[in-house]
Amino acid sequence: ATTEQEKSDMANRKALLRYCLFPYIKTMRDLCRYSNVLDFELAGSGAKVSPIDIAAISAISTFEPALLRWIIANRDLLCGGTPGGYFSGLKDQQKRYETEIEMLLQNKNNNAEHIMIVLSKLFPSFGRTMGVHRSAISTEFLRMHKRLAHEEIFNAYFESTIDAYDFPQSLIRNMATAYDERVKNHPRVW
Repeated sequence: ATTEQEKSDMANRKALLRYCLFPYIKTMRDLCRYSNVLDFELAGSGAKVSPIDIAAISAISTFEPALLRWIIANRDLLCGGTPGGYFSGLKDQQKRYETEIEMLLQNKNNNAEHIMIVLSKLFPSFGRTMGVHRSAISTEFLRMHKRLAHEEIFNAYFESTIDAYDFPQSLIRNMATAYDERVKNHPRVW
């Protein structure tokens, strides 16, 4: 049986991918760029991070790399630096974060408000700060579902300490060969 929290989380996760992918993937080249990063990140993270989180963070790293640096620098804000992961949702804080993010965006088809929704769905504590989520999501829930919003998982992923990142050279060669084949078969996309 699925709990209410799990149903709500599933709806947020579906929206996360919609907000992360649709604004960025306009051409076959965009899709190939994203696919290459996603394949690499999924292979590297093993089963230690939620695949949906990997898909979202791969879109961010592919299309908005400056935003990825902001995410890493703001771990406490995103993962919840206080017990229970709650920050006061003051309007001036919200506006400050939105302004910071707006300055980082490379894709002018996107806007800071849209990115705030993405971050709120990827990091529920931040969502509470921004007024998007009403209820808290427990750290146990985040850990159990291998979410990047859990501070330990965040740290392991972004500090590249997930031991699966030491994957074999043969996997890298296979990925490079697959890339070469795609380039050979579809030269105009690249």
